[in-house]
Amino acid sequence: MTGKYDDIIGLSRPESRRPKMTANDRAAQFAPFAALTKFGEEIKESNRKTYEKIELGDGDIEKIDEVLIGIERRILKNRAGGAGAEELTDGLTVAVEYFVRDKAKSGGRVEEYIGNVKKIDRMERKLIFYGGKIVDMQDLLSVSAVGISE
Repeated sequence: MTGKYDDIIGLSRPESRRPKMTANDRAAQFAPFAALTKFGEEIKESNRKTYEKIELGDGDIEKIDEVLIGIERRILKNRAGGAGAEELTDGLTVAVEYFVRDKAKSGGRVEEYIGNVKKIDRMERKLIFYGGKIVDMQDLLSVSAVGISE
């Protein structure tokens, strides 16, 4: 009994005229559609938590202002004494907690920073630290001076 394919069963595989595909190219054929690749990022973004800004009471605002006034006095005292830049940073270490608005959705997060205050700009309402960090005073939630002695 002869089979349907007996005439070709012993032949070698035909050679392709196309170059052989690399394993990476073959795998790419089975990769997800490009339209779906951003979908995972969208899900992560929608699950990311943001928080509403904490509104401070009058007492909290007064406390922050008192600390800022103490820092300003110390800066002026150091400058009046002819202190150099190294000395200006001495004793002006401040820990701040402030609100950072989210760029993608409503709300934001609270961040902390500890550094040496260079200047308090009341006109622009900015707290400027040595090293370039700038915090908007309207976003301050708490300020505590570390090492200020009168």
